[in-house]
Amino acid sequence: MFNELIQQLPSFIETYNNPFIYILLCISAILENLIPPVPGDIVTAFGAFLVGTGKLHFVGVYVSTTIGSVVGFTFLFLIGKLFGKEIINKKNFTLFKKEAILRSEQWIQTYGVWLVLANRFLPGIRSVISLSAGISNIPTGITLLFSFISSSVWNLIIIYLGYSLGNNWNIVQTR
Repeated sequence: MFNELIQQLPSFIETYNNPFIYILLCISAILENLIPPVPGDIVTAFGAFLVGTGKLHFVGVYVSTTIGSVVGFTFLFLIGKLFGKEIINKKNFTLFKKEAILRSEQWIQTYGVWLVLANRFLPGIRSVISLSAGISNIPTGITLLFSFISSSVWNLIIIYLGYSLGNNWNIVQTR
């Protein structure tokens, strides 16, 4: 079933106009933050692959995924900032375990806003870091700036790698 979906993807992409694909990339990046099992980086890499094959534009993929990453981070950061530790004291969420949030909060106490700068390079705990940053009440401006920088650099790397694959797809297929 998964293989069939992958095989149908090129025709799906060709039937929709590019703005729709950029919106999907942005939504995927947002959801990756809010629902950690969502494979946002894989979707970003696939978007970059499409850049390499000429189906999408580099700037569109880069801007849409970076905006999505920052929006997702900001949403969880603001939830943490608005509700503080009450949010984790009242309920143990399925995706955000209380222990992980408390551990992340300790890391923020140790590394401060620098942990936010490394956030995108720490898959699996990105969402917890954004929530914990809000709970820890670190300054909003610098936190959002560092989130933007982290997302920008990470997405640039992922998109470059996906682009390189797409740009060399004919060579890859012959091996």
